[in-house]
Parts: sequence; structure tokens; C-alpha cells
Amino acid sequence: MTTDEQTFGDISSRKSIIHSRNQQIPSELGLKILQDSSIICQYCLLILFDGLSWPDTSTITKMSHICQSLIKHLSILINGNNEFLRQLYIYILCALKIHGDNEPIVCTLLSLAILMYETFHQISSNLFDSVLMEIPDVTNEQVNNYRDKMERQINGKSLNDKQKRDILKTLVQPLMGQNVGQMFKREPLALNDLPPLVRFSKRSLHPVLQHHQNLNTDNDDDHGLANLFQHTDD
Repeated sequence: MTTDEQTFGDISSRKSIIHSRNQQIPSELGLKILQDSSIICQYCLLILFDGLSWPDTSTITKMSHICQSLIKHLSILINGNNEFLRQLYIYILCALKIHGDNEPIVCTLLSLAILMYETFHQISSNLFDSVLMEIPDVTNEQVNNYRDKMERQINGKSLNDKQKRDILKTLVQPLMGQNVGQMFKREPLALNDLPPLVRFSKRSLHPVLQHHQNLNTDNDDDHGLANLFQHTDD
């Protein structure tokens, strides 16, 4: 094989790899299999969405790409099973709790949560609200504000992807995981009520010596040292 033929073969293999990556995910056959068997479909979806919490950036990137494609077909895959849809949404939020210190992964997970919210908002709005209400320190008013902002966006006021992620990130901030170095940090003590230090001049005596001097007025040179050797009667 000549050098030109080898180079042409390498280029062809690269193009085939790129073409395979750009193929529809899932394929028509894959969608057909998932539609025909609800049990297989549920197990596949659970594995994929649970994989978002795995401690591996490369795996999460691949999983998120597949999950993003599957979210668009969930309406025909789960057949109105809102409880299963709720579980998938919880998996995304749990992944945010684990990977909250990894900004690129956080952006990906927030985009998945927003895509699911926008896709099923008209059908299952209360379902997502109930999940968000279970986050610690999240109030009903905050959830309502988030829903209103998303509804305004859906009804015509366009928000870019970053604005959507920032809105959701603010809401789920109590859930977000922290870097290990930022956890268990002790806040500095505020010592504002300490009494002022008593400053003595170099010529003045220490208060203890001054006290002994006042007691021994007869001998100005005695600073109380004589009392240390004074004989006491038994």
C-alpha cells in the first residue's frame, strides 16, 4: 500500500467515525425496541439518567448527549407515566448535588433539566414544582417565580440559554454540591467586644508590684520581695 492510499484510508476512516457520531441518537430501531417493551425502556432510561451521577466527566458527557436526545422522545416512550418522569427529573437534580463544583458539568445538567421542564411543562407543571419544593430552603414563592419566568419565556419573551441556566441555578443553589476544599470551613471569629488592653509605660511598675509597694509604705525600696523570706510562727 502506497503512502497516498494509506492517507486516503485514514481520511475515509475519520469521516466514517464523524458520520457515525452524527447519526441520529437513538436510531429508529432503538426507538422501536424501546416503544415495544416498556420494561426495557424503563431500565435503559434509569441507567442512562443514573449515569449522570457517576464520578467520571467523560461518561457524564456521553450520557448527557444521549439523555438530551431521549428527552425529546419521552412523551412516546413513557406513555404518560408522570411518576417515572418525576424520577428522571430527580436523577438530574441529584447529579447537580454530586457535581455542583464542576462548572462545565453543571451547565450540561442545568440544560437537561431546563429541556425536560420546557418539554413537559404544559402537561406536568405541578409535577416539577413538587420536586423543586423538596429542595431544602426553597420556598413556594421561589418556585412560583421560577414558573412565571419560564412561562413568560415560553409565551414569547425569549431568554437565552445562559439566562435560563442562571435562573434555575439560583433556585437549586441550596442543592448544589461544593468543592471539598470549600466544605467544613470555619468562619472567622468576630472578636469585637474584647476589652482594651491596659498599656503600661516603661517606668511604671507592674500592677502586682505596685500593690505590694503600697502595702510596704515603710520601705520604699522593698517591692514585696522581703515578704517571700519572712519567718512565720507555727
